[in-house]
Amino acid sequence: MKSPLHGMMLVLTLLLSGQFAFAQTRQITGKITDTNGDGLIGASIAVKGTTTGTVTDADGAFTLGVSNESVLVISYTGYNTKEETVGTRTVVDITLEENVSELAETVVVGYGTQRKSQLTGAISSITSKQITELPITNARQALQGRAAGVDVVQAGSRPGSGPTVRIRGRRSIQASNDPLYVVDGIPLAGGIDDINPQDIQSMEVLKDASATAIYGSRGSNGVVLVTTKRGKSGKSVVSFDTYYGISDALGRIDVMDGPQFAEYKRESRRAIGTYPAGPATAADDAKLFEPIELDGIAQNRTTDYQDYLLRQGTIQSHQLSVSGGVFLSPSKAIN
Repeated sequence: MKSPLHGMMLVLTLLLSGQFAFAQTRQITGKITDTNGDGLIGASIAVKGTTTGTVTDADGAFTLGVSNESVLVISYTGYNTKEETVGTRTVVDITLEENVSELAETVVVGYGTQRKSQLTGAISSITSKQITELPITNARQALQGRAAGVDVVQAGSRPGSGPTVRIRGRRSIQASNDPLYVVDGIPLAGGIDDINPQDIQSMEVLKDASATAIYGSRGSNGVVLVTTKRGKSGKSVVSFDTYYGISDALGRIDVMDGPQFAEYKRESRRAIGTYPAGPATAADDAKLFEPIELDGIAQNRTTDYQDYLLRQGTIQSHQLSVSGGVFLSPSKAIN
């Protein structure tokens, strides 16, 4: 029969040989990134089967207490959920892949995310492909005919004048009725004419009253969210976009020529009895027309003023851009 002392010695031997161990909690660090190497803000990291978890900071980094047997469950809106076993690692970096089908059904709003089928707000979206399909000179023209409920009209015929955008109609007599433009999360005091349309990734228009819950009274005329293109880690990309077109008048006003206008003036006087009926004579015309008009009648001259004002114009655009980016981890940061 073995004594209790023998059992204690056996347990001590197992501990010293590493064949028996207790699960101990320790701190690990890591970073959650997308396939481009950009950190994901607010990604959820939970220990499977427990209530322990955390979220990533502004750089996508996190710190969490785990054991060697812990399995991390990482989830983020628009990305596939991933499970990762910790093991003996102290640094756990994880890359999430986009869920294309989920992204198509998810709409990001100012106070969270909602599925498109559950969204009750009035939101219209315009992609960069739609923007580049037309030869436009400013971003406001990209909204014309592209977003339902958005009224974009040309204010005047002055060369260089831009269109006016009305999302919720005219709400004020003296104050501005222009919508609020938010570029990459920064509200602009003026318009967006200084932004190259080719640099815009997407434009979202918030048309309902919920925009005021996010942007206050500034959003009372509607909000246009503009997202610009960003460089991605990897090789640099050089893009050149160009187009050339001809601009011509859609039509001209049908007006009288010189002889027709002269006869029109004679007929107007015949109607009131100050010009004799029958063929026109030089003596009768001398009483009706000015000397310069008589000279034009004698030479059968016609002046087409529209021909002097209008001519065939050209429109062209040449855009050269270089985009790219390099992701540096904290351990490889450049001083």
